[in-house]
Amino acid sequence: MAAELLLPHAARAEVKIGLHGGIANNMYLFAKALASRGHDAMFIRDRSGLFGFSQPVWEDARFTLGYEQLWQTYQWTWAQWAELEQRLQWSAPSWAADPFAHSAQAPLAVRSLVSAIDTRLLHAVGAGYTHWPITVDLMRQCDVLLVCGIESEILALASGRPFGIWTHGGDLRTASGLHPPQTKTWRDWRYYVMRQRLLRMAFRRALFIGSYDPDGLGGHIGRIPKRYPISRVNIPMEPHTRQPKAARRQQLARVMAEIGAKAPDAEHVVFVPSRVDFYWKGIDRFLRAIARIGFDSRLHVIVSGWGRDYDAAQSMVPPGSVTFLPHALSKPVLFDLFESVDLVVDQFLMGGYGTSALEAMSCGAPVLMWFNTEPVLAAGWDVPPVLNARTDQEIAALLRDVLEGRIDLEARGIELQRWQQRVHGIDAVVPELVERLRQGLQAARSH
Repeated sequence: MAAELLLPHAARAEVKIGLHGGIANNMYLFAKALASRGHDAMFIRDRSGLFGFSQPVWEDARFTLGYEQLWQTYQWTWAQWAELEQRLQWSAPSWAADPFAHSAQAPLAVRSLVSAIDTRLLHAVGAGYTHWPITVDLMRQCDVLLVCGIESEILALASGRPFGIWTHGGDLRTASGLHPPQTKTWRDWRYYVMRQRLLRMAFRRALFIGSYDPDGLGGHIGRIPKRYPISRVNIPMEPHTRQPKAARRQQLARVMAEIGAKAPDAEHVVFVPSRVDFYWKGIDRFLRAIARIGFDSRLHVIVSGWGRDYDAAQSMVPPGSVTFLPHALSKPVLFDLFESVDLVVDQFLMGGYGTSALEAMSCGAPVLMWFNTEPVLAAGWDVPPVLNARTDQEIAALLRDVLEGRIDLEARGIELQRWQQRVHGIDAVVPELVERLRQGLQAARSH
């Protein structure tokens, strides 16, 4: 097996694209899109991140996890995940590879001006991660890689294969020095400095740093240095059919009953799918805006069942005015809600949309958020036609416009879905991505 794993793929006509990184299942979505259009893709499962939202089963199977249970997944074992996958009758697709299913191990090394030092750093940072060598072996089966996340980017560096990075923001902010340890402990700083050196090397050697945010999702945390230029690489997503409002209400009743909650009886149903987090999402601004308009009975808000400010958010609203879901929802359940509600709320601090907002757009739901148009227009990229607001007052004003009929949510949803498919549709994204990777591979081989 070891010899087979290390065979190069360059002799084959079709470029084999390897994808790795569990964060928000981004690379799983890219791999699924590539495979659906007939490309030779290998999704290498990330066997470091145990959190629920980083598991492929979260994308494919229909289930829920309670608020406390979701946080506990950080400490789950892989045996627990295997048991859940078996119970849900989920199996990995044919284009997925699992490091746990292989045993070959090649020596891990980093080629650099001081290779011995950087290789020692690699081993120190990866101490205890027995799946790292086989993950690198699997990467070496591929011609070119697309990776997301700090560990994935460091492993791509070690693989020696040409690779592009699709940044989720936190990795690029870490390379930029915007996330130093919040401690004075020498051991924490030592690990941070070692890992950051390898990460910065990975960003320097990447074929490109891709994102749908020209600021690299620095947001309100800080500015990304110009030495890390961002290329437009949009996450691909298929469209969902938007039903008439009466049919949506019937579906909403079914979904809410399924997850143990009561369907609201309101003219406008609003859904907050992202984690309840004031620092990262600014959901407190939205809740204060609802208070400004007086918790109008014509509008009811459903809030996702997880996030560090979940309890604090509940204390900000009168009982019965907002439904706080008792569970976190896997993607099939979540998409049913996106298809059912009248308006989706994203974030009011980062200035860019996340995966949840894109998923809502794909379902034809209008999205209320703060979108920073300035860097997008400067880059010549497309601005999404979201309901754009940032402050409590701006959010409240838009909600009043919705309630008084000055904003047609149905029309805005249709417009947004058309934009999403034009910019993030699979047939818009995949050809451009494949061509970018092929060109990068050719440039790497010519050197």
